[in-house]
Amino acid sequence: MKNLRLTDVEKLTRLSYRKRSQEMYDYLRTLEGVEHVKVIEIDKHDRMLYFVQNYTLYVIIPGSDDLPDWIENFEVIPDSSLYYGFSGYAKPAEKMADVIETDREISYSRIVVAGHSRGGAIAQNFFRQTKYLVPNIYGWSFGNPGGGGRKFAEHMENCKFTNFDIKGDVVTKLNPLKVDIGRTVDLPRQISGFFNRIRRMFKGELNHRSYECIGKISPWMHMDALGNIEYEK
Repeated sequence: MKNLRLTDVEKLTRLSYRKRSQEMYDYLRTLEGVEHVKVIEIDKHDRMLYFVQNYTLYVIIPGSDDLPDWIENFEVIPDSSLYYGFSGYAKPAEKMADVIETDREISYSRIVVAGHSRGGAIAQNFFRQTKYLVPNIYGWSFGNPGGGGRKFAEHMENCKFTNFDIKGDVVTKLNPLKVDIGRTVDLPRQISGFFNRIRRMFKGELNHRSYECIGKISPWMHMDALGNIEYEK
């Protein structure tokens, strides 16, 4: 059984929003070998989807459902007790890690964590807090506003975490203090026109659909969720 593709993971970060949950479940049914599917509401703002496939635990974290909710939760206060991650993202990540640690029904040998926008920042913190507990952990973020500052990213340059930023995505530019862990890949602009970006921002979309473009860009179009190129023709 092949691992899920990176494009599958990216799609699930979009479908896991509350308002698209049925589409998420429909898509999960099309994926081979998915089991132990759970959606956990961490608090009134945050939730996570997790499931197991091919001995891999997938932790998928969506962003906020709408712009007012997203702004309310944009807390970029460094929290030293949580590896200097920003408190607004580190605290929900800690709760998510606790859920995974106490779930005795699931068995896995590696973890893939991924998130979009705010969920991408939480994913960075989840990765940072669990990296030393699980030897094989891989992470992806799509348009995250920054999980922490310089101390947060210290000694994490070569970790298996990749951030995707699209040129013109306002979310990735709002926090001048952010320092991402792992490496960052800059993707070309997908939405043209200033007013188009503003319109989508106020609709609560915040550019998230644009990250579908990784499915058209080599080598990412051939990548699986563990960072292996397995789909070359």
